[in-house]
Order: sequence, then C-alpha cells, then structure tokens
Amino acid sequence: AFEAAWCAACAVEGTATIVIPEGAYLLGPIIFKGPCKGKMVVEYSMDKELLHGLTTNAPRHVYANSYPCFVTNATISGISSINSKLFHFQIFESRDITLDSIRISAPGDSPNTDGIHIADSTNIQVTNSVIGTGDDCISIGPGCTNLTILNVACGPGHGISVGSLGKNANEKDVNGLAVRKCTFTGTTNGLRIKTWPSSPARLQATGFLFEDIIMNNVYNPIIIDQNYCPYANCPETQGCSM
Repeated sequence: AFEAAWCAACAVEGTATIVIPEGAYLLGPIIFKGPCKGKMVVEYSMDKELLHGLTTNAPRHVYANSYPCFVTNATISGISSINSKLFHFQIFESRDITLDSIRISAPGDSPNTDGIHIADSTNIQVTNSVIGTGDDCISIGPGCTNLTILNVACGPGHGISVGSLGKNANEKDVNGLAVRKCTFTGTTNGLRIKTWPSSPARLQATGFLFEDIIMNNVYNPIIIDQNYCPYANCPETQGCSM
C-alpha cells in the first residue's frame, strides 16, 4: 500500500500529498524511488520512534525538520533541508548514526534554525555536508559521546557549538568530539564552547580535537564562553562551576 501510494503521487505532474493514517504499521524493507514527474515536497517527523537499520537517501529538497529519536544504526544521506521553522535535524537519544552529504539552507538572520542538533547520543558522524543557517551550523548538547564532524562547510551561521551546557541539574558529560577538515565562511563564530555560570550540574566536557580548520571572515574564530546567558537581564554569578 505504501509503495502504491508513492507511485501514484510520483506520477502527478503537480503537487501530491501522501497521508498515512494514524496507527501502527509493520514493514519490511521498502524503497520509495524516483525520479518523479512533479516537484516533490516531503514533510515528515519522527518523534519518539524506535528505529533500527534505517537508511534515508533523498536527492531532492525537504522543507521540514527531522527529529529522529531512539534510533540505532542509521544512515541519512543526500538530503537538502531548506528554511526549517526551527532546527533542521535533531538527533536525540540515538547511537551509530551517519549523516552524509547533507545540504542545509536558511537565511542568516533566521533565529533558532540550527542545522543539526545532537543530544544524549553516541557514535554520531556528520560528513561531507554544507550548512548555512541563522544559528549554529551544528550544535552539540549534553550527554554526547564519540562524535565526528568531517569535511563540513559552515556559513552563514554561528559555527559549530558545544552547549549550552550546565543549565539543568541532570545533564550528562560530553566526551569525545573530533572536528576535522571543516571550513567556516562569514560566520559569527567558528568553534565555540558555551557553559552556564554557577551551573547546578557537575559535568565535564572532555576529549575534544579540532584539526585542519579553515576560517574566512569569522568574527570569533575560537570562543570559550563560561559565563553564557542569552537573556537581556542576567543574574550576577560566582563564576563557572564546570
């Protein structure tokens, strides 16, 4: 039924929409294959799903945001995400995920349009991608281990950021981050680590490697902000506790 619906939509020369009724579905391997006659606009969301062995490859544009949760052993490749209302991709409580050949585009003045946000996840790779947004190209939240970012072009945007960390008491450490062969062009920041002052959490950010980085017209090439507060009125603090 899914393949038949896809084939019917793919044959439409205008715009087609596939609606999947609410419910539980058991599927084997399935391929949605093009090229299609019309301009395909795909909107999808994965929220609190258990997925194993997922492969997504879409050499067309996606006008949406993706939120893979509790996913293991997945590859997401060849996707272009344009003008998401918030984060373009969010990876949460997942492991063994590869994002390759991703293209992300949003205006440089669009707030909270992070390209890829990763939190509470292990063994995540982002490779061979081009990201331009109004916020972080890639943001790394608490609870992440063994992340690799390789051959990523960032700009415009706020760079590659770890944090913010330490806002909440139950946050976990960030350990093992390698950023290699990345280029930043016209960004506010290049490489950034940001932590809240007087944090209620007792966590560490360790094992970071930044290597072969090129920065062109970057306002803050490297910034470590341990007194991070994005609000207009921030309380006086006693310094960083991380």
